Amino acid sequence: ITSNGQKIEAYKKGKKEASAGLSPVPVSTAVQGEEGVFYIGNLKSRVFHRPDCSNLPAAKNQIRLPSREEALEKGYRPCKNCQP
Repeated sequence: ITSNGQKIEAYKKGKKEASAGLSPVPVSTAVQGEEGVFYIGNLKSRVFHRPDCSNLPAAKNQIRLPSREEALEKGYRPCKNCQP
């Protein structure tokens, strides 16, 4: 991948593809799996995280929260790292 500041060029298996600019990448605020969207709360710090956050608490300190709204209602604050 190369860029001249105006466009990005990506090379894949001998093919050259260019993009006119950076396109926004959607950021998920939670993970949706078979059981739906959820967050992981830290019982000690009262911080909640996305399930893929690198700052998840130890398993013994985790609580599963079904929604961002419920986490906030229960007094949890969002993680500054994953920003759920």
